Amino acid sequence: MTKRSYGSGNILERSPGVFLIRYRDNAGNRHNETVKGNRKKAEAVLTERRTSMETGTFSGKKKLTVGAYLQSWLETYAKTNCTAKTVQGYRQSINCYTRPIAGITLQKLDATHVQPIYAEMVKRGLSNRSVDALHKALSIAFNTAVKQGTLKRNILGSVIA
Repeated sequence: MTKRSYGSGNILERSPGVFLIRYRDNAGNRHNETVKGNRKKAEAVLTERRTSMETGTFSGKKKLTVGAYLQSWLETYAKTNCTAKTVQGYRQSINCYTRPIAGITLQKLDATHVQPIYAEMVKRGLSNRSVDALHKALSIAFNTAVKQGTLKRNILGSVIA
């Protein structure tokens, strides 16, 4: 058995088949995650987190919801980088149509959450232009999240608008 280096994290067995992994990111912030399975799986998750921190792809488990992120994005990014009319259009699209996904954690959002919104818009008789406007606003917002390190990838690449 080899000894791990100091600060590489640790694994605690909470109950049979449930492990708690603890580690620190490069900024010194503590992270705790629960892993269900065996000890090897917990070790693999810990190794993956440590590797992602070293390569710079670590985004952590942020509890930011889609709705909160989009409102923040409108205030911080859109207002400073877009015209007032464009911001108004983004705000209208986001406020009218993203209510079903507003409570989902940003990290857990995937194409299966967004595609039904587009289908519902078409079913309600809205034009393809309205669907495209929402898709564009969400795409720009999620691209910003990727650049900021909040998301690993923009899930709208998997969505058909």
